[in-house]
Amino acid sequence: KLKHLIFTGEKIPDGLPTNIYRSIKDIKIYNLYGATETAILSHWYQIPKNIKSDDEISVGKPIPNFQVFLIKDNKEVSKNKSGYVHVYSPQVSPGYWGNTYLTDLQFIKNPKDNKLPQKIYKLGDMLKKDDNGFYYFLGRSDNQVKIRGHRIELEEVENNIRQIEGINDVVAIAYNRTKKIGNSDLFIFVKSNNSKINKIYINNEIKKNLPTFMLPTDIFILKDDFPRTINGKVDKKELTKKIFKYLS
Repeated sequence: KLKHLIFTGEKIPDGLPTNIYRSIKDIKIYNLYGATETAILSHWYQIPKNIKSDDEISVGKPIPNFQVFLIKDNKEVSKNKSGYVHVYSPQVSPGYWGNTYLTDLQFIKNPKDNKLPQKIYKLGDMLKKDDNGFYYFLGRSDNQVKIRGHRIELEEVENNIRQIEGINDVVAIAYNRTKKIGNSDLFIFVKSNNSKINKIYINNEIKKNLPTFMLPTDIFILKDDFPRTINGKVDKKELTKKIFKYLS
């Protein structure tokens, strides 16, 4: 009988733990977070049984002997603000074999005090920490794009839209129709069967929290699931084809 279930490596889809708890009453579900350079694990979280389908799932708190800093614009961010995760621990790797350039890029001096001898590993992930010390995964820095000349995080847009009641899931895609650097348009794909969900309603909701340059060029509302790859991930190439066809 299955008693423990561990998720790691990818963000857990909303509602999945709730569905599992309904099916298997006595199971315990954990969300683990980390990177290869941190010996796989740096955070852990036991997902509570009373979690709701639309609750944001935490990656938990750092395991013992780990120091975690959230840095943005060369400053440590305050609670409930997003920042790029930096990790120090005795189990953090000393660097990349035979690649001093990448080692110097990712393993840096302590951002709080560069006189300290420890090397800090700089992940490409963006997290936030709430008032209770729990961390939440928001996205990766390689999902940064330039929209109308402004650098934005696609996950920040997705997370904002995902909070709208009646929306099951969302994918943000930057599409550059002019091929000019920094001149991409933002397109949103939303999964929803709620009759009140339409383009005007979504735009009005996200205007409350996002600046004008982060508003989408257009929004596609799908009643069915997003196209998937054979590995079960959202097939963004197929969604991009829909944008191309729409603009043609």
